[in-house]
Amino acid sequence: MGASWTTIFEKHIPRPSYDRPVVCDGFPDHCLVVIIGENSSTDLDTDWWSYWDEGHGFDYDRFMGDYHRRKPRLYGTRLRFDAVRKEGYRVIETNVFRDPGPNGSQFQRNNLPLIQAMINNMPGFKGIIAHGTIARRAVQQLRLPKNGRVRSCRHLRIEKIDVVMGLVRSLIVPVRG
Repeated sequence: MGASWTTIFEKHIPRPSYDRPVVCDGFPDHCLVVIIGENSSTDLDTDWWSYWDEGHGFDYDRFMGDYHRRKPRLYGTRLRFDAVRKEGYRVIETNVFRDPGPNGSQFQRNNLPLIQAMINNMPGFKGIIAHGTIARRAVQQLRLPKNGRVRSCRHLRIEKIDVVMGLVRSLIVPVRG
């Protein structure tokens, strides 16, 4: 990878940022799949940059600690992400719009340039899971590498966990030809 993740993020994420542009465990290039929704529904009132460390990447455990303080019980989309991680899959969680809101993006802060930059710097990138109508439409604007695939489903808050797991596996497991 040419530029550091911090340099890439600085081009796309203001300081401070109380949005949620991206969530992962460590560095994005350790992930194979990008899961894209419309926007995050839970506002944590925490600067995104406080979770980022140039030497270690995104502090997912600390993020989840803050998330659990806000919402002690996981359900909906976050429950599906939790199931994916419990199976050992490292994925990027992101959204078309980076600003949070329970009823959709209020300010519609476009996150697609950041998503494109991440994909461009993920040598192991396998594909995208677009969940929900807005995400399915938006991913058509992204330029994927030759081997990149797109899977789509209903919004994760209503999609069955086994369907989500099947989509992740379909991107990670090599296609036999």
